[in-house]
Amino acid sequence: MKALKHIGYSAVAATTLAYSSTFAAITTESTSGKVDEKLKGTSGTLESNVQYIIGSITNLLYLIAVAFVLYGGFLMLTAGGEEDKVKKGKTILMQAALGLLVIFLASTFVSFILRAITAV
Repeated sequence: MKALKHIGYSAVAATTLAYSSTFAAITTESTSGKVDEKLKGTSGTLESNVQYIIGSITNLLYLIAVAFVLYGGFLMLTAGGEEDKVKKGKTILMQAALGLLVIFLASTFVSFILRAITAV
């Protein structure tokens, strides 16, 4: 069981590292005050950049929720008739389903608010 937790933590850490590498920190250490050519910005608007960040975070949360669904299903399949494990697996599945619903509604709500703010 501890090995499964370590694998889960490693997967979350690897996914977080992969997402954080897309948001590289920009440092301006040049003495002339000019931005280095390697650090060119994007021509996107604030709305599109925020939408991209929210989409990336939402995808990460979906990945974590699916991992919990798999874990809950694994508990139920390996319960071997033990009611406590089956109950724990069902609870995890229900909570993961609720989490998926909340993630979907939150991302939809934020997108709606962003469109309302930028439309003005």
